[in-house]
Amino acid sequence: MKWIPNVLTGAAALLLSLGAQAQEEPIILVENGKSKWHIEALDDSVSFHAARFLQEQVRTLTGCTLPIGKGNLRNAILIGNSEEMITRTDDWSSAFDHEGTFALELRGSICIGAMDPEDILIATRDFVSGLPGVDMLAPGVFMHVPQQRLRALPDPYDAYIKPAFAFRMAFYHPATNADYSRWHLLRPVIKTRDSEDPEWGLWVHTMHRFVPHAQFETHPKYFAERNGVRVPDQLCLSNPEVLRITVDSLRAMMVRKPAAKYWSVSQMDNFNHCQCALCHHTDSIEGAPSGTILRFANAVADSFPDKVISTLAYQYSRTAPKFTKPRPNVNIMLCSIEEDRSRPIATRDQTGSFTADLREWSTLTHNIIVWDYVINFSHLVMPFPNWKVLAPNLQLFRDNGVPMMFEQGLSSPGGEMPEFRTYLLAKLLWNPDLNVDSLRWRFIDHFYGDAGVYIDKYTHLLEEELDKSGKPLTLYEHPQAHKDGYLSPENIAKYKMLFNSAEAAVMDEDTIYQWRVEDARLGIMYAELEIARAMPHAPNGLFEKDSMGNWHAKPYYEELLNTFVARAKKHGHRLLHETRLTPDEYLAEFSAHLKNGALSHLAVGKTISFETPPDARYPGGGPDALIDGFTASTNYQFGWQGWYGNDMVATIDLGEARFVQSVKAGFLHDQQSWIFLPTTVSIEYSADGSTFKTWGTVEFTDAGKKITLGTRKAELTPWDRPVSARYIRIKAKNLGDLPAWHGGKGHCWLFCDEIEVYGE
Repeated sequence: MKWIPNVLTGAAALLLSLGAQAQEEPIILVENGKSKWHIEALDDSVSFHAARFLQEQVRTLTGCTLPIGKGNLRNAILIGNSEEMITRTDDWSSAFDHEGTFALELRGSICIGAMDPEDILIATRDFVSGLPGVDMLAPGVFMHVPQQRLRALPDPYDAYIKPAFAFRMAFYHPATNADYSRWHLLRPVIKTRDSEDPEWGLWVHTMHRFVPHAQFETHPKYFAERNGVRVPDQLCLSNPEVLRITVDSLRAMMVRKPAAKYWSVSQMDNFNHCQCALCHHTDSIEGAPSGTILRFANAVADSFPDKVISTLAYQYSRTAPKFTKPRPNVNIMLCSIEEDRSRPIATRDQTGSFTADLREWSTLTHNIIVWDYVINFSHLVMPFPNWKVLAPNLQLFRDNGVPMMFEQGLSSPGGEMPEFRTYLLAKLLWNPDLNVDSLRWRFIDHFYGDAGVYIDKYTHLLEEELDKSGKPLTLYEHPQAHKDGYLSPENIAKYKMLFNSAEAAVMDEDTIYQWRVEDARLGIMYAELEIARAMPHAPNGLFEKDSMGNWHAKPYYEELLNTFVARAKKHGHRLLHETRLTPDEYLAEFSAHLKNGALSHLAVGKTISFETPPDARYPGGGPDALIDGFTASTNYQFGWQGWYGNDMVATIDLGEARFVQSVKAGFLHDQQSWIFLPTTVSIEYSADGSTFKTWGTVEFTDAGKKITLGTRKAELTPWDRPVSARYIRIKAKNLGDLPAWHGGKGHCWLFCDEIEVYGE
């Protein structure tokens, strides 16, 4: 007997042959359109439903219809409950002395069944998944390669080869489908807060589950010290009370979920780890902040020797400690969030790289789960050509002894070509040595029908243009980062032509292919909108001038926006960003930009000078970015000019004296990126450029407080009637050092966009 463990349920699937001849020769179900075999449903409607499913798959593959009904026991495919099968097969009960689903050969019959009648259809699906030429591309979507000679058990199929990783999860919406995840032997997708996986009690970022924020007021020393003050962002892991409370809290949670083996005791999702004297001392000895974390996790694990305590090696804790080793029951969740997806991770192996950190951790333990990332989380539908690095990255993890893989995509409906991405991951998680181009064509050819040849060219062209640009591909960047590379207007025009051809190829075919091509095209539509927003001066920009010289949105982009949003909603896309921005919200935000993003005011086209030039890293797209007549979005990388720790003092020369009525200046606040509002903004005016008078000052009283991402305008309209002025000076006061609560150590950035001057 040959036992194959079922990695999904812990049950066992049995492949059994009672004769030596059957071990050597495959069973032939169909040859040249003919078969000696029939299907027999042994009991209830579930078995008959499974029999019809098998019949349909074989007919699609070979054109041969296996009859369903009773017949000779030899050459029968018996489907049903174990007890019924024992009766039908002359009480061969010893063959069924196991639990779970099974597919086996007994004296010329094939038996497919389960101990639990509800699992009979699952057992049949497992059997079908082993037939050559059958595959599930997406939930409910099968691929069939016609077969002249259809083999069955006990031929050694790829599905029974030992997988590269024992734990395999593709965190994508198609894998939330139970049939799909079982077909590809993936773990069902779990939630990130309270795990639905029976083996996991808690997933990640759990420290505040044990010691909640609410305790900060009464017990501030339970929490992290940053820049000499306590902040509630992380815990102080050197405090013995924190350890005691964590163990007590965890023990209570385990009582409520006793079967769970893995329990995450892991840092929160920010960089504000504790720097108190004790934590700093430990981290200094260990050479990394992971020292304090691992010592804490080990101490927790000592209290639960029959459980596995999982902790993160993530961002500031990614580097392994020098001396402390994980306990045998401590699992390291190693995260690759910072990595460039344009090239394999292994091409970067210098000290401090992810590759170097992986090797260090693998010398300490093989109880590692790698948390890898395969999507742009800020722009979920943006074309993200990372396919070629999936296999070499998984090979790197496997070759360093990693037994567990979590590939994070998008578990909710939507994203860029999610079926294609999930399929690639499902196959490569089992065997990273498979050829990605072959897998790509296998999927695209069958999933998109006659449009497949154009979709295939599109995916290859994306890769080629990314390679040609030499730019990195990262997880949170805006499409604008590639406006001169693979998402240039010229390249977008090429992609659009390919999609035009793809749509034409399936215009008269089954509407399901039209539907799939339409969904795949959303990425290019989104990129075209965002690139046009990033290049207001270019011919492909959002705006154009009318005959009166006033800017307005091009009708083409208004139509494109409406079409994109309508299609995104039609295809079930819930969010365009990892945590926010529904299609309707995107429509409202972008529509407002089309209405207000191009401005006509007195300073446009004039000259501007600075006492301290903006930082060279954030030039805003040109020296006149602050008076070019176009406003920027909340993406600080484009359109904004920035000053690190310095005040902004900008002087605009209107060229001649003008009657000025009001002045506005836009500022960004993105505190996670160290960008804060100025404390004050003063407006001055002059006739000669030498003697200036103050018109007024705007104060931002919340500049140093915690506020969410956004923009703010300093606006002054201090006169009852216009005043003559040629020069306008704007002084914006930088907040200075980062506030203590922020946790970082350094200066604040000040970011300004459009300075608007209105009058006559």
